[in-house]
Formats: sequence, structure tokens, C-alpha cells
Amino acid sequence: FSRNFDINNIIKLLKTNLLIPNGKQIMSLFSNTKGTFDLDICINNHSIIKGSIRLKNCFLKVVSMGLPVHLKQGNILITKDIIKLENFKGHYCEYNSNKFDMVGTVSDYRKSIDTKITANAKITDDFMRDHLTKLTGYPLGLVGVSDTRLVFTSKNKSSDLLWLFRINKGGNLVVDNTLLSENSIERVLKTQLHFVGKTIQIKG
Repeated sequence: FSRNFDINNIIKLLKTNLLIPNGKQIMSLFSNTKGTFDLDICINNHSIIKGSIRLKNCFLKVVSMGLPVHLKQGNILITKDIIKLENFKGHYCEYNSNKFDMVGTVSDYRKSIDTKITANAKITDDFMRDHLTKLTGYPLGLVGVSDTRLVFTSKNKSSDLLWLFRINKGGNLVVDNTLLSENSIERVLKTQLHFVGKTIQIKG
């Protein structure tokens, strides 16, 4: 058992593709990583038998969105068959009120990389205008604060993203500086995206 490792040490290991076959590709999505973790892991000559990684006060930036993410805590449990992500909590940008939490699993992580990750977050106008706009290339905004849930699933290089977005009464989604809908009622928006390679299909 070892304490207070630099998070960049595990990132370097992931980039070798020894732990996860596409680790280098996954880590290319992030930059400016900082923080520490505790490590308790048992391996044999062939693979990991079991282990745990406890992340503490980590920081990273999501490259595609320029989004700074502060992770206060998170546990990664590893066996020879599955990786579990538990109790991930933190905030994005500089405000503690921009909270998120996340759980997930990665099964068969040496072959098909069968992944399911569920994240909940508070979404603000700053996120829409400064970060999601950058990702989509289309001007977006938000009136009010909204709760959102993202469910990401992936297997054999094919991925799906389900985005549920609740707009409270009095709030609204802004698209190209135009209010999207009537703001006197509560609404839930649903988006489903399918990814294969560089191809994106909008499913709903």
C-alpha cells in the first residue's frame, strides 16, 4: 500500500497501454492533470489480481471543451475482470456550486472494453457558452441552472451517449441567441448520440 503518488505517474502507465489497451488514446482527451492518489494493488506475472486507487484533490482539463474539472474524491476498484468507478465527486470551472458526481464500470477491459459510466451535474450558462459551444461549434446558452444526467456506454470501439437535460420552470435553452421554447413549464430534453470511429449519428 502506497500513499500520495503523483497522479501523472499512473497516467504515464496508462499511456503505455499495458493496463488498458487504448489507454494512450483515452488519456489524450485530457491535459494539465494534477493531484495525488493512494495505491493498493496486487499483481502476478500475467495480470492484475486486485487493487484499488483512491484519488484525492485532482485536477484535469477536458481538451475538446477546454473544461477545467476539479475532482475532490474518487475510488477505482480493479479485479482481473472488471474496473469499478465509485464515489467520484467534484466540480467544474472555478465555482464549487458546479457540482458533479459519477459512477461506472469497465468490464472485459483488455478486449472489448465494455464500459458504462453515469454522471450527474449542475449545468450553468457559463458551461454552455464557454465549453459546450466550443465542442459543438454552435452558439449555446442557458437561462437558469439545470440538472443533467449523462450515460456513456461503449464496447468494441462503438459508443453511445444518452443526455437527459432538465430545464426548470422559468429557465430556457438558448440556441444562437434565441430562446428554444416556452419557459412557463418544466421540460426534459433527451439526446442520444452514437459514435463509431469519427462518425457521429444522432439517434434522438
